[in-house]
Amino acid sequence: ILIPDHYGKEFLEKIAEVCPGTTVERLTIHRQRSLIVRSLRFFSKRMFPYSVYKAIKPFLSKENISFSVNGKLVNGEISDAEVLLASWALNRNIVTQLLPRLPNLKWIHSEMTGVDHIVSVLQGRNGVFLTNVGNVYSKRIAEFILSLIFMVSKRLPEHIALQRRRRWISLPSK
Repeated sequence: ILIPDHYGKEFLEKIAEVCPGTTVERLTIHRQRSLIVRSLRFFSKRMFPYSVYKAIKPFLSKENISFSVNGKLVNGEISDAEVLLASWALNRNIVTQLLPRLPNLKWIHSEMTGVDHIVSVLQGRNGVFLTNVGNVYSKRIAEFILSLIFMVSKRLPEHIALQRRRRWISLPSK
């Protein structure tokens, strides 16, 4: 099982305990951008109109990505990995460069509900199962959206602004 290194050591130990006889390996992603690209990436979104930023964005996304497993830099394939735990750390660029290095991959489990960036890279590759957490966040998202609806309909931001100015005016609901 290949697990990104942002998970703590305790998590890896727990996985090894739950799956005896399984090798749990720690994946580290090394991302390198030149200083010029990092600076342009930082300032361009703030300085240029969106149309200009959108045109130069592909050039600003270029980065050198390398991987290490259990602290050892990997130049070629990571042949023993059959399972990959995907997390927020694996964006489209990283997935595009990582998956070809995993020839024996059989299963990717994503801790995120959105897996479009993985599906697009997996197209044309048979025998790899992709699972995710499904609708585990559905109730929480529904509650959040409902609270936003109430906030807007009851004009909460306006009430807070009035309170800060020490003005006690009753505003009608929208």
